[in-house]
Amino acid sequence: MEIHEGRATFTAELAGVGDEVEGQVSLVLTGLLLVPVEGETLFGLSRELSQAAIEGLNRYSAELPIVIGFSVDSPAGSPRLGWERPLLEVARQGLMMAGRRELSGAIEELGHELELLGPGEEIPLPEDYARLKEQVEESAARLMQGAARQAVPPELTDTLEQLLRGLLAPQEGEGEEEGG
Repeated sequence: MEIHEGRATFTAELAGVGDEVEGQVSLVLTGLLLVPVEGETLFGLSRELSQAAIEGLNRYSAELPIVIGFSVDSPAGSPRLGWERPLLEVARQGLMMAGRRELSGAIEELGHELELLGPGEEIPLPEDYARLKEQVEESAARLMQGAARQAVPPELTDTLEQLLRGLLAPQEGEGEEEGG
């Protein structure tokens, strides 16, 4: 990646003993604009993920300064910078901010369409479907509140499995010819 533009301000507290260096850096990046370089990746990520991270950093920096802290450690001639995690966190936040902004227009338009359609007729569901729908709606609410990385709750999986077993259970006389 190449830094096309931006300003960096930092404070470093480093201690060196012989060939070893150790310390911390506080960094503020403003107006950062990164440009991907063909054949290079960021932090050893895949090409696609590296491109997404660069886009996230650029989007974040277009709105806010990037403020991070990271460690520095030995050797003095080639110190390791512990900035991968904080920069990737900022990149992720930049993509999330952009995604919410980009999707908010579509969300508002769908809401408007629903208002135009007026109240819909509620079709009563059989008990198993109603229980599954309730659990799905609870899971969807949790996902919308930021728990997107959580696994599907076991009670939802259990209900869906029971429902599918009931739907897919062989009827009497089915499958007997195959085994016999």
